Amino acid sequence: ILRATAQRLLKSTRDDRVAVASALLDDAMEQAGRHSALAWQLRIAITMGEMHRAHGHSAMLRQVLEPVFERLTEGFDTADALHARGLLEGRL
Repeated sequence: ILRATAQRLLKSTRDDRVAVASALLDDAMEQAGRHSALAWQLRIAITMGEMHRAHGHSAMLRQVLEPVFERLTEGFDTADALHARGLLEGRL
């Protein structure tokens, strides 16, 4: 829910949208980590990385996404894993 709220917020015209969305995504990542929900962590990292890239911080995409992606041990053919790989390889 936090990630989805952040995504909607990023599409808004609010002046504070990036700061608020970033805080929501940080909270979402913390909760996913507490539950050892790697798939959710990957999805959140994708959203965080895309947010940073869209606001001119392309290096942050790799910094946020790569550590989560590297922890995958299975599910490399899922939509999220393929999306993450594409982002990391610069294809998306």
